[in-house]
Amino acid sequence: MIRSVARSEGWELRLVAEIAGARAREWEWGAHDCACFAASCLTAQWGFPPVLWERLAGRWRSEAGAARVLRREGWRDVGEAFDSVTARLPQPALAMRGDIAAAPGKGGLSLGVAEGGAVWFPAERGLVRLDPAVCVAAWPAEGLY
Repeated sequence: MIRSVARSEGWELRLVAEIAGARAREWEWGAHDCACFAASCLTAQWGFPPVLWERLAGRWRSEAGAARVLRREGWRDVGEAFDSVTARLPQPALAMRGDIAAAPGKGGLSLGVAEGGAVWFPAERGLVRLDPAVCVAAWPAEGLY
């Protein structure tokens, strides 16, 4: 299937709304974890989920389950999964609004979304705002489509 790589009209407002809505959510593996948050923010920008998400969505309900899904697909972590789709940005600090970034987390890499000069990551409850300088990798949103 050929897809347009252009973000849909009004994507900036939908991205901000998606981030704002996530501030009230609690962490839930497979429903509102870092991968789900990244996918929902990408979907808000394009109007449909990224190809990688179509392959992974709904396949885990725990941290161990997420790790199993990644291993079954041939990846050690989410970084390798994203690398299989697009090249990393040369420096994570170059992440622009809507791009996906990764920072070290409890069980490995945690995914967040760049917006407003920060990167937003889901936490136990709500979101955590981090400086892009703490990120170890970033991928352009367009490359994930």
